[in-house]
Amino acid sequence: MNLYVGSIALTIAGNIAYHLLNKSVAPDAHPFASLVATYGVGFVASLVVFASTAPQGVVRGLRELNWASFALGLVVVSLEVGFLLAYRAGWKISVAAVYSNVAVGLLLLPIGMWLYREALTATNAGGIVLAVVALILMSR
Repeated sequence: MNLYVGSIALTIAGNIAYHLLNKSVAPDAHPFASLVATYGVGFVASLVVFASTAPQGVVRGLRELNWASFALGLVVVSLEVGFLLAYRAGWKISVAAVYSNVAVGLLLLPIGMWLYREALTATNAGGIVLAVVALILMSR
């Protein structure tokens, strides 16, 4: 399997597990206690894989980071808490992720065109129309 297919397959499998597990977090657990456990395990797993695969070494690898890696940490926390609270508020697992991802995709379209000079094709435009219709139908 090539990187192009394998990487998206990994995101799909990870997203399915993510939503199933997030929906299964103990309902009385403090959301940030859950995140401490989640990121504690994630930190250890990432550190082990990083240390065993970084050809330039851990310290040099960390020096190559820029501000975006640290900002991403804050953004990921908002994503995690957002879905955890959405499920606690009654969003269905079959709807919340689709609704969120379609909305994010629609909002990223102009950003991608403006910041990254991505082109909008007729096929993309047709997909946008279908995505907007999907959001309207899911909101009812």
